[in-house]
Amino acid sequence: MTTPHPAMPSRIDTPLGAVASVALSAACFGAMAVFVRTAYAQGADMPGVLLGRFVLASLALWLLLWWRRVPLPARGQIPGLVLMGIAYTLQSLCFFGALLFIPAGMVALLLYLYPLFVVLLSWALGLEPLTRRRALALAVCSAGTLLTLGWVPWSGSAAGGSAALDWRGVALGVAAACIYALYLLGGSRAMRGVAPLAATTVALSAAAVLVLGLTAVRAALGHLPHMAPTALGWSALGAIALVSTVLAMVLLFAGLARLGPSRTALISTLEPVVTVLAAWFLLGEHLGPAQLAGGVLVLGGALLLAAERHPPAGTTGATEAAADASHVQKA
Repeated sequence: MTTPHPAMPSRIDTPLGAVASVALSAACFGAMAVFVRTAYAQGADMPGVLLGRFVLASLALWLLLWWRRVPLPARGQIPGLVLMGIAYTLQSLCFFGALLFIPAGMVALLLYLYPLFVVLLSWALGLEPLTRRRALALAVCSAGTLLTLGWVPWSGSAAGGSAALDWRGVALGVAAACIYALYLLGGSRAMRGVAPLAATTVALSAAAVLVLGLTAVRAALGHLPHMAPTALGWSALGAIALVSTVLAMVLLFAGLARLGPSRTALISTLEPVVTVLAAWFLLGEHLGPAQLAGGVLVLGGALLLAAERHPPAGTTGATEAAADASHVQKA
């Protein structure tokens, strides 16, 4: 087996450096929603953004894989990783689609329901019990979701000016979280024994092939993808692929090797915070007080789950395995 390129270590050797690496990765992932909204504003459509993201990112990852001399997965592991790529494509379609209808900050907060869905699916499939901590996280996330969507139960009405909230975006945001939870549960098995960078390269390449196929079908029907015709639009597309996908994953892998999945998951809750702040500062998007409070509750529920270090005795540990797999790819 060949060793990684010495100029690019696979982990950070100091705790502070590892924390900084994961935090910067979270910032890169969190900025993606803003980059996508910028590309849309410059004239790109969703098929064009998805095509550019997956093709550019997969090409860059193959170059990185070759440069670091990371071995490819075994032939028998390829089908599972291809299925991960298909699921990831569906999740990205929902995530990018939601950004067409609702603010970027809200999409990011809705995506962070995925730890809750992992717990519910693990319980429904008999993989793990619903412990008190997880039940509390379920209640906290549910209350946070209501507030994030601007609904105040005791008043029976929408709050924070969200009466015009487009429920297509809400449905797509929740669907993205659901698909991501399924992706993690399946990916935790498909990734066993595979280097994270190699797994991500194969999965994203499968996604790129799928998107290219869909683009070809749409083109045959007369629907060509629209790329942003401006320098700002192309810069946003490049940032989506290289900053919010490739660089974010490289930084995440380096920190994850030093910190482990639980502490990495705790730091990764910075992602929606970065999205909300960046959307406010760069796009002028504002979330109301009730929505911000709901976001705090959603993140609080995610923190409760991430802080659960070990699965209960006698269980399969699906939530912990999914937490580890969650650091392969993000929306």
